[in-house]
Amino acid sequence: MKILGQLALASMLLFGFTTANAQQASKHSKKQSQEVNTWLKKQDFQKKWKEELGLTDEQTTQIQTIRAKRAEELKALREQIITLKKEERAELAQVYTPEQKEKLERMKSARKGKMQKHYKHQKRRAPKGRTGM
Repeated sequence: MKILGQLALASMLLFGFTTANAQQASKHSKKQSQEVNTWLKKQDFQKKWKEELGLTDEQTTQIQTIRAKRAEELKALREQIITLKKEERAELAQVYTPEQKEKLERMKSARKGKMQKHYKHQKRRAPKGRTGM
């Protein structure tokens, strides 16, 4: 009986700890979570390569330097792509009639709803809505 009481107490403590951690984790922004996940994946990847390829510490440092340099360049390119897409959408919006704009918004909403429903079943975050129109 004493063991059951201890197990019950341990379960309640574990549940409380898990719930508190989940609430705390939900306070982090999605971007911070994505950055942490990306960092962890990179660490695992780098460790795997180092072990499997037998990389020296010097090689690992060189690789990290190269990747850091390219990461900044890639970030700038992604931002440039986002800007170009926004400009394109603004130009396209000038071509559409008011009725076409209205219909396009309905199409976007319907597509977004389908995507969210699809990704909800996969328990993954749906990608940001893009229609390409």
